[in-house]
Parts: sequence; structure tokens; C-alpha cells
Amino acid sequence: MSKSKWKDPKTANELINRIVNIQAKEKNTSSLLSGYIGFKSQFDSIKFDVFSELLKEQVRFNKEIPLFNQNLFFRKSLFKAADEERLNTSYVSDNIKILETDYLNKPKREYVFITRISLSGLKRTKKTKTPNSEIIFSKQCPKCFKKHYNFEEAKSLFPNTDGYNTWVSVHVIARCEHSASGKALDELGYYLGIINLIYNFNKSRRSSGTKIKPINKIRKYPYHSLHYDSGERATNLYWYEPNFSEIGDVIFDDDDFIKVNKLFKKISRDILKTSRYEYFNEVFNNYTDSLETNDLNKSFKMLWSILETLTLSSKDNYDVTINRALVPFSDKFIVKMQLEMLREKRNIAVHTNRQFENAEQLTYMLLNIINNYIQFMIRLSINIKNEKQIKQVIDLPTDSDKLFKKINDLNSQIENINSIKNIMNI
Repeated sequence: MSKSKWKDPKTANELINRIVNIQAKEKNTSSLLSGYIGFKSQFDSIKFDVFSELLKEQVRFNKEIPLFNQNLFFRKSLFKAADEERLNTSYVSDNIKILETDYLNKPKREYVFITRISLSGLKRTKKTKTPNSEIIFSKQCPKCFKKHYNFEEAKSLFPNTDGYNTWVSVHVIARCEHSASGKALDELGYYLGIINLIYNFNKSRRSSGTKIKPINKIRKYPYHSLHYDSGERATNLYWYEPNFSEIGDVIFDDDDFIKVNKLFKKISRDILKTSRYEYFNEVFNNYTDSLETNDLNKSFKMLWSILETLTLSSKDNYDVTINRALVPFSDKFIVKMQLEMLREKRNIAVHTNRQFENAEQLTYMLLNIINNYIQFMIRLSINIKNEKQIKQVIDLPTDSDKLFKKINDLNSQIENINSIKNIMNI
């Protein structure tokens, strides 16, 4: 029996019934009604926006469907059902399935995502691989893309981008431009996350003046375009970096950068051994995004979310996050004091939007805990690949007396089990 397309069919049915009740009886041009190009049905605008968004969250989309296509398929299916007077959960889900199947049957092809990074003095073209891409670094925009790349658009949108002197081509295989751009950004974010982790490890700083730099050493150029492997633009759309800062460090292609790239390959190989690539891809993309900005109050709040992801405690209370975060550290007293303080500051920042003057100090304190915890989680995940078991391990007491008591309790339980087995055999 196939799984329902709805996470909660009862809730989906209730929402669709509400949408039916706000459908306009006759087509008109009122600004208070929502419609969709190519369809005749209309709905009360304010209520429809709420109900349809809630309903979309109830859909189980195939993981290979990009977010853009998810929104498109949902809207088309909903309005098609309304036009045909078959607005019910079964018909809407059937239409979504048809659109998904058509999409998944599309042939894949190569796309190339073109951007730059804050790296100067590149001596020669370099290549590296991530699990889902090949990334090529070059001094100039590659010839086959140069005549199709919109230099004027990039310059007019982002005129102050000195230091972004290395061109990056991210080669991916995908079914459409939305899937390709998402995959390319994820793979590039994964690469830059690991590279910056290495540069940031056990570092700190105290900036003076008002021009605070982003923490990441290598950052993305704010303008990206997508091309076919022939060089032509795959779409006139462009992508930009919302956290872009006009100031920041520039790394040079030297012996250190070569060593850092070798470490990237080692760390990436270790991550592949964990069979949890999607999890670490999310961690490193969030890591990259949180440290691209020069607003370190924003960086600080984003980093706490990364800590929750790392400790698998996003749905738990703060005590769980802190207790799990302490596991790899020897000086648990100091780290716990730091985390308790950081938790309090983060809560104040989220609930009151307060800006801390010492945001740089707070951010580096949290960053160094996260940097160490990432390494710990990679090592742990190599040996234990099941997330439930990982949680069980990091929830074990780290106090030696409590741990020995737990061992003794378990040994007693095993003795009791063996005793009952012997009795049953008799």
C-alpha cells in the first residue's frame, strides 16, 4: 500500500474544505481575490494565502523535487482541481504525483554554476571534488562562459567587490535549473564550510573601530549565474548572497592554502565514511552562511542553531543541547559556564532583538565550541551511523561515578535476565 501524499490526511481534508468555502462563485477582477495564470478559479485572497500555505506544508514531496517546483506543482494541482470542481484531497494529491513523476522522468544534464571567491594570486587552474560536484578554480572566467556571463549586470548590482579574484565553476548533474542551482550552492557551501572551519579553528580576534569583518576567510562573490556546459546561460535568473559584506579578508594562493585543501579532502573522505553526508552538508552550509556577514550579532544567533543541529537537539530544550555539547570537552566546568552564558545571551537577542557590543567575543566563543564539536561528531558518526544510537551515546553521563553506576545497573539487569532464562529452561 503506497504512503499517503498527506502527512496528516485529516488535517489536509479540513484545510481543503475551508478552501472550497472561500472559492469565488463568479470570476471578477477584484483585488481581494487570488487567482493563478491559466486557471479560472479564484478565492478570497487573505484566507486563501493562509489556508493554501498550511495545506502545502501537509504535502509529502519527493526529496528530489526542488522547492520552486514544489510550489509550482502544488499551485497547479490545487487550481486544476478547483477548475474541474474536484477540489478534494485525493484529486489534488493525484495531480501532484503526476507532475512529480513527469519531472522525475526528465533526463539529467550537466549544468555549470559560475561565481567567484575571495581568493587572490591563483597560480594555476585547480580542481576539487565534492560528493555531488566538480569545482574548478581559475584566474579568469573560463572562455566558453565568458561571452555569455553578464559582467555589466554583476558590476551594476555589486560595484564594490575587490578581492574576489578567483573564478569558480561548479559542475553538477541535474534535471532543471532550479535543481542545478540548489545543488551547486549546496556543494560550494559544503566546500567553503570545511575550508573556513580549518582557517577558523582555535582562532579569536578583537576588532577595533566600526568596520567589523566577516569571520570567514574565503567568501562567495555575491552574484552567481547558471550555464549549460556549452557556455550559454541556462536561465536569465541570477542568484545573490543575502549575507554579503563589502569588507573582509582575502586569502592568497600559497602553501597554507594548498595544505588547507589537502585537509579538506581528508575531512570530506571521513564524512563520506559516516554515511551521513546530507547531515554534514547542512551543517557546513549553515556554517558558511552564518559567517559570511559582518553583522556578528546575526552570526552569533545563527551559530546557536548550528549547535542545535550538531547536538541533534533542535526539538529539545536547551538543557539537552548543553549537556550533549559538553561530551567531547575535558574541562566541562568552563565549557558549561560558557554555554549557559551564551544561551542566555542568545535568548535575549532572539526575544528582544538586542545588539551586543561584545558580539565578536561571544561569536568566537561559540564558534570554537562548534569547531571542536564538528570534529567530534564526524569521528562519532564514522563508528555509529544510526542517529538514534548517536543520541543515546551523547546522552550518557560523562561523570565517571555516574557512568560506573550505570554500568553496574546494566550488569545487574543482565544477571537478572540470565537468571530468568535459566529458570525458564528448567
